[in-house]
Amino acid sequence: MATTLQLVAEEGYNSTSMQRIADEMGMSKAGILHHFSSRDALMLEVLRRRSGLVTSEVAAIEDPIEAAVDVTANNARQPGLAALSAVVTALSAADLEDSDRRGYIDGRYRRLRQSFTEAFRRAQDDGEVVSTVEPEVLAALLVAVMEGMQLQWLLDPDLTMSEHVRAFLTLTQRPESED
Repeated sequence: MATTLQLVAEEGYNSTSMQRIADEMGMSKAGILHHFSSRDALMLEVLRRRSGLVTSEVAAIEDPIEAAVDVTANNARQPGLAALSAVVTALSAADLEDSDRRGYIDGRYRRLRQSFTEAFRRAQDDGEVVSTVEPEVLAALLVAVMEGMQLQWLLDPDLTMSEHVRAFLTLTQRPESED
C-alpha cells in the first residue's frame, strides 16, 4: 500500500494506472484485483491510509484548530493525494446509496467537525474565539474552508491554502473589545 500511496502522491490520481501500480509492486493487475475489487476500491484504501498517517501527525499537535493550518500546508506538498481526496469526496457525494466510499467520507467529515467543535468550544471557554457563533458552526465552516481552498488550489496552485485557512481562523478570534 505504501508503494501505491507514494505513486499517487508523486504522479497523481489520473496518471497512476492499475498496471503502473502492479508493475511497481511486482504483481499482476489480476493480483491487485484479487485484493481490491476495483481501482476505486484501491484508491479509497489509499485515501484511508493517507488519512491515518495525517491523523497520527496531527495528534502530535495539541490544538486541532492549529493543526488545520498544518494539514493544508502538508496537502500542498502532496498534490496527487490532495487531488485523490477531492475526487473520492466528489464521487462519494454522487453515490445515491450507501457505499464504502460515502460512508468513509461522511465519517471523516463527522470526525473533523467533532474535533474542531470541541476545540472551538474550549477556545470560546478560554475567551480566545468569538462567542457569537456556535462552535458547531465554526467547525463546519473551518472544514468547508479547508476543503474549498484545496479545490481552488488544485485549480490554481498560486493560491496558498494554509494562508487562507489561517485568515479564516483569524476571523474567529475574539476581538479585544469583546472583553
